[in-house]
Amino acid sequence: MVLVSLALMGGRIHEAAHAGDDRGVQWALSRGSTVDEPGPRGATALISAARAGRRTTSELLIRAGAELDATSDGGYTALMAAAANGHTDCVQVLIDAGAPLETACDIGGTALSVAAWAGNVECVRALLDAGAAREPRDHSGYTPLIMAAMSSAACLTELARHGADIRAATPDGATALTVAISQGNAESIKALRQAGLYVKAWGPDGQSVFTRAAARGDAAAVGTLIASGADTEVRTVNAETPLIAAALGGHADCVRLLVQAGANVNAANRWLYTPLMGMAAHGNAPSIRLLLDAGARVGLVSRRGATALMAASLNGALECVDVLLIAEADVNTRNHNGYTALMAAAVNGNAACTRRLLRAGAMTDFRGPNGMNATELAATRATTDRQRGPIIDILSAPGLSRVADVDPSFEHRD
Repeated sequence: MVLVSLALMGGRIHEAAHAGDDRGVQWALSRGSTVDEPGPRGATALISAARAGRRTTSELLIRAGAELDATSDGGYTALMAAAANGHTDCVQVLIDAGAPLETACDIGGTALSVAAWAGNVECVRALLDAGAAREPRDHSGYTPLIMAAMSSAACLTELARHGADIRAATPDGATALTVAISQGNAESIKALRQAGLYVKAWGPDGQSVFTRAAARGDAAAVGTLIASGADTEVRTVNAETPLIAAALGGHADCVRLLVQAGANVNAANRWLYTPLMGMAAHGNAPSIRLLLDAGARVGLVSRRGATALMAASLNGALECVDVLLIAEADVNTRNHNGYTALMAAAVNGNAACTRRLLRAGAMTDFRGPNGMNATELAATRATTDRQRGPIIDILSAPGLSRVADVDPSFEHRD
């Protein structure tokens, strides 16, 4: 009785159709309403019924001769309205009645596109089973599968199962994978991998998708890829893992996520640079502690003999120097040019690091390939440099000079 009264009070076929008031629809038709007269936002009664999921009302309107391809503002059909709102029974009624599957709305999407975008997998399945085209593109070049990657791994899987291209890209280069990453949809990434997508695939810069995200410091993307089960040890052509790339870029949030995910903290690239060296160069003591706690080896050296302690000293990162010395970093290791951490601190002008290294037992008489020791290297700094005098004074102070137990000369290696 309430439904009938809606039609009696309003006299509008659209109100009755939206409410699923079949008697009201019949009454409105008998009182002069036409089945396809436009209502709010240009919708016909059939579009209103389909949008609200009114199956029997949709059937009634179809029998009454409703146009199956009529559109509302924006070019949306009844089939699109049902698909967008997840009303599979209405979708099936419209398909069975012969509703056109490939009609495109004003932005180029079809019923399959809107169903995939909304994440309505049952509607996607019904449309695909009815023969809907798998690869329609909207005006931005998005396919239904790319749209599904935003919100629904189930829709993505269904589309892939029906043969949709998991590698399709828009003119701007967006793919299902990049969309899933940007939306933080780890389940969609898993679905893509299960459908056969090679997530490790190289880009034009020789990096994997994972490494590229870590190198640019995109912690959200890194977190999504970790959650999707992507390989944390994938390597670039230069043997960089995502953790190495993040550390060399100084991206502490990415480093933390990767360490927590169990990434190899002692991995090294082709130049044998490690995550510890990278974060030492950026002066990030909390990240160094995190890496050390996870088992990073403080004594590893690069291909040219550099250490994390040298990197921290060269950049004047006193807190990092302290953390590394507590971890028993060798203060007198020499690189392939004969330089030590003390020389690095002296030549780069950091008195505090120089003092700390001396107290840790740094030798003062080692000489580099130019024949200079730490004091002489400090003296090469401009006389206007405020660090120059204090460093020379520290290195020259009585009782602080350390003499090596071995010949201070050094055989330099290429």
